[in-house]
Amino acid sequence: MSRKKSPKTPRQSATEATSDRDFKSAIADLPDTIRWIVILGERDGLSSSEIAKLAGVSESLVEAMRQRGLALIQTELEMVARKKKS
Repeated sequence: MSRKKSPKTPRQSATEATSDRDFKSAIADLPDTIRWIVILGERDGLSSSEIAKLAGVSESLVEAMRQRGLALIQTELEMVARKKKS
């Protein structure tokens, strides 16, 4: 029994079409606080509550900043991918 592959999300497509350098650049372009929240959550695997305790802010603020950071990265990678295609 074969499984169908689920369609790629825009985030996956943009990430696959860009280089590691583009991804690092997108992260480096984030405001400092948002960058560290994204790194701690996505790379280091900390939960929003753990990050909130470290940063001394609310968990809801951490979640909002993390989502904003990921959205900014996705937008930048999509722009880079479009430029590479043209």
